[in-house]
Formats: sequence, C-alpha cells, structure tokens
Amino acid sequence: MLMYCQNCGKESDQYAQYCQFCGHTLGNYSEVIYGAEGESKQDEQMAAFVGKGYDYYQKNWTMVTNPGRSVNWNWAAFFLGVFWLGYRKMYKAILLLLGFFILTDLIELLSGNSQIAEHLSTAIMFGVPVFLGMYGNTLYYRHAKAKLSRLQEREQDLNVIATVGGTSGKGVVGAVFLLIGYVFVYGILLAIFNTGGIVFGTEQGSYGVNAIQEEFTQLDEIFYEVDFGETIDGSTVQVRVYTSLGDTETLYAEFDELLEPGWDGYFNYLYSPEYDWLEPGKYIVRVYYEGEMLSEGSFTVTPAYN
Repeated sequence: MLMYCQNCGKESDQYAQYCQFCGHTLGNYSEVIYGAEGESKQDEQMAAFVGKGYDYYQKNWTMVTNPGRSVNWNWAAFFLGVFWLGYRKMYKAILLLLGFFILTDLIELLSGNSQIAEHLSTAIMFGVPVFLGMYGNTLYYRHAKAKLSRLQEREQDLNVIATVGGTSGKGVVGAVFLLIGYVFVYGILLAIFNTGGIVFGTEQGSYGVNAIQEEFTQLDEIFYEVDFGETIDGSTVQVRVYTSLGDTETLYAEFDELLEPGWDGYFNYLYSPEYDWLEPGKYIVRVYYEGEMLSEGSFTVTPAYN
C-alpha cells in the first residue's frame, strides 16, 4: 500500500516513523495519506488553493526534494517583490518585510548614516529581491500548507479553500498602500532622528556624510551635510565659516555652493589637511540663502600632535 507524507506529499515507506524527504514524523495513521485517493484529494485541495498558475507551482514543487525548504527560482517574486506577495495574499510576509526595512532604516539613522549602515542598506536593497526570487516558491508552499492545514481542521470545502487562497488584485493594491505607509513611517523617523542643521563627518558616502562626529584632529578630512529644513528655488547658497573664541566670532572663510533648484540640502567636502591647516579651536558653519540663514552647525578641531 502506498503511503504519503502529509507535510511534503512525498511517497514514504508504510512502516517508516519519519519521512525520508522532509523529516516529518509519521507517527500515526492521521499523519499520512494512503493511496491514490488520498493523493488526489491533497492535490485537489492544493490546486483549489493556488488557483491561477497551479501547474507552474506544482511542477516546481515536485522538482525538489523538500519544497518547504529548497531553493527554487521564481522570476515573478524576483521582479515584483511585495506586489507578488500581495497578489498571492501573503500579507504577513509583506508586513514582516516592511518591518525589517523600518528596522534597518532606524539603525542607519541612529548610526548617523555610518558607512557600515550604508553598506547594510545597499546589501538589503539588492538582497531582498534575490531572496524572494530564490525562496518565493518555498515561501508560497509553506504559506499554502499552513492555510490548508487550518482549513482541513474545519473541514472546509473546495469553494472555501479557493476563496481563502487564489490570487487577488486587491492584494496588489493593499501592497501599494502598505508601501505608502512604510514611506510615511520613514518620514516620521526622519523627522524624529534627523533634526536638520549641519552635521560633520570624516567620510562621504553615496547618500550623505558618514562617520558623523563633532570633534576632529588637524589631520582629519572633514565633510559636511546641510539640511535646509525646506526646499529652495535658487541655485546658490552662501557658506560662511567662523572661528569662535568665547563670545567672539571671526569670519574665517566664505564661499558659494551650487545647487539644483528644489533641493532641501546637500553634502560636500569642507576641509582637507592637504590643502589647508585648521588651527585648534571651535568652528561654526552657517549657510545662507538670499541673506537668510538656513542652517547652522559647529565642530571642534584638536591638535594633531600633543
């Protein structure tokens, strides 16, 4: 008599205690499906749940030893990402993914856009589509099995199974709104942790200044990042650097920065010991547009040699 594992659907020895393919316990008769009739019923339920594209998924799942864990490429998951998840009604996966994005954004903001955080963000940007492409079929198989297990406990018919499963255009729209919600949350995080003004650091990345700090030595290169707090229509801002000693400020340098209209900030090189030599002390940087100060920040320089 043929016997099939309820977890992966593979044929097993009728006297085996564990499935040789996925390791699932075959401890009692309720854990197995006997003969062609049981196999046909399982396939019928899975086909009803998957709906459109069942032939594709069934073919890919049977190509691997353990469809609940194996790598099995899915181009739709790779290119469409959360929209594919929404189409397949995998809403929990979308929430987990966006929660992961928010967590990494928070780490990046709290680290002051450090180089490590920037590399992490880049890795995630490219890694998530690859992960979904590699494990999309696996995730969908596990999602379908979990849903079917709960539906079978309530002895639901195929019509109910098809309604719970299948595909959903509304799910795609829901994914869009969840992405909009993510952008909104990210904006709140920016408002909380990125307070504007001017920050300084020793490194410049693709998205801003990294290794942010307020104290430098005379041998450090210094980069600065300016947040206007609003967009400006002009293409030039004036930058003034002052030395500060007690209550006395002295103009040290003055120059213009060229921008694109509509920008709300910028980042650039400020100081290098190869071309200049800052004396130890406190420095204040102010950025002006049409005579109005937009941003202000300060840093301290300590002696290169004690």
